[in-house]
Amino acid sequence: MVRNWELYRVFYHVATASSLTVAAKELHITQPAVSQSMKQLEQQLNVKLFVRQGKGIRLTKEGEILYSHIAKGFDAFGEGEKKLHEILDLNDGEITIGATDYAIKFFLLPHLEQFRGSYPNIRVNLLPMEDAAQGSKQRSAAESPIATAVSKGNVDLGLVENLPDGLEGASADGGKLFLEKSKLTAAKLTDIEDIFVAGVGYSYLRSQELPYQLLTHLPLICMPEGSVLRQHLSAHFQTLHLPKMQPAYELERADMIAQFTLQNLGVGCIPKDYAIPFIENGSLIECRFSPLLPPRPLFLLQKSGAHISKATEALLNLLGVNR
Repeated sequence: MVRNWELYRVFYHVATASSLTVAAKELHITQPAVSQSMKQLEQQLNVKLFVRQGKGIRLTKEGEILYSHIAKGFDAFGEGEKKLHEILDLNDGEITIGATDYAIKFFLLPHLEQFRGSYPNIRVNLLPMEDAAQGSKQRSAAESPIATAVSKGNVDLGLVENLPDGLEGASADGGKLFLEKSKLTAAKLTDIEDIFVAGVGYSYLRSQELPYQLLTHLPLICMPEGSVLRQHLSAHFQTLHLPKMQPAYELERADMIAQFTLQNLGVGCIPKDYAIPFIENGSLIECRFSPLLPPRPLFLLQKSGAHISKATEALLNLLGVNR
C-alpha cells in the first residue's frame, strides 16, 4: 500500500489534465518532479499507469481504474472544503435549541424572523421542552429536561424560566452565571410578567386595586404544584403571609388556563403575553391585585467550555449575549 498520499495528489492532477506540464503548473512544482512522482507511484504499485500520446499522456486501463476511485476522494475533499467555507461564511449551518413554549412563542420567534432575514441558509431546529419541574410535584429543578439536554450536548442552547439547582448564587462574569457542577452558564435574556385574568363574568373586579385576601375566596386557576409559575406564585403568597393556595383548577399550560377563564370558571394566573390578545378584544379582564407579582427572568443556558459554531455565535450576537 502506498503510504505517501502526495503521490496520489500528483497522480490526480496529471490524470485530470492529461499533461505533466499542466499538472506541474497547478501544483507549483517542476515537471521533472511530477515525472519522478509518477515513476515512484508506478514502482510502488507495480503497474503502468500512463502511456504517452502525442504531446500529452493518457491513462492505461489500470490507470483509469485507479483514477475513478482517487477522483471520488479528491472531489469529496473539494466538497468538504466548500461546505466548510459556507459554514464559516454563514451560508450554511445548523442550530438546535431546547426551549419552553413561552420562550419560543413570545421571545424566540421575533428574533428568529430577524435572524433568518440575515442568514436564510442557516437551519434552526426548535425543540419544545418542559422547564425545570414543569407539571410534576416530584421533579426538581436539577432535573430540568432543557438543562440536561444542554449539559449533554444534545442541544446548542436552552431557554429556561427557572435556573437549575446550584446555579443561583454561582460565580458571575460579564452578566453570566456559572455552575461548576453541571458545567452550565446562564445569561438573563428578559423578564416575564405574570398577571391575573378573569372572564367578563368577573367584570366587577375590573379597574380597581384588589387585596390578595380576596383571591383566597375566589376560584383560582393556575399551573400545578411544582411548575415554575406555581413556585413563583407560592413564594409571593408566602411573602405576603397568605394561606397556602387551594386552586379550583390546576392546568399545565397557560393557553388552557386562558380558556378556562374565558368560561368564567375562575381567576387565572398566566404570563401577560398570553393574556394581551384576550384583554385587547375584551373577552378577558386583568385583575390588578396589589402588590403586583414580581417579574421572573428568562435565562439562556449554554454548556461551559463547549465549542460554539459560527451559526450559534451569530444568533448569540443577535440576542445580545456575550460569548
